[in-house]
Amino acid sequence: MFDVFQHPQNDYTVTVRRGFNWAACLLGVFWFLAKGMGLWALFWSLLVLVLAVMSSGFLALPMWICAGFVANNIQRSYLRRHGYRYVGESDRSTPNSPVVAVAR
Repeated sequence: MFDVFQHPQNDYTVTVRRGFNWAACLLGVFWFLAKGMGLWALFWSLLVLVLAVMSSGFLALPMWICAGFVANNIQRSYLRRHGYRYVGESDRSTPNSPVVAVAR
């Protein structure tokens, strides 16, 4: 399932998958940059760097896995702060697919 967000001024639609995000887990900072979340990319890279140095690299891999768990929620919050509104959920990632359930 995907959550569907739409910008009220230009009707641009963004879908955000629910659950674990493999792309964020594998790409980390680059996923945040690709989604336009530069400050989150900076924050995440500094966090991983500091924790990796403090733990002699031991915590670097768990932080990448953690990114997979929190990335979609971070993206939802980012979209809401930038004026997007939640319009419903869809079973497809394409913006033109019909919205299954509409938010009230």
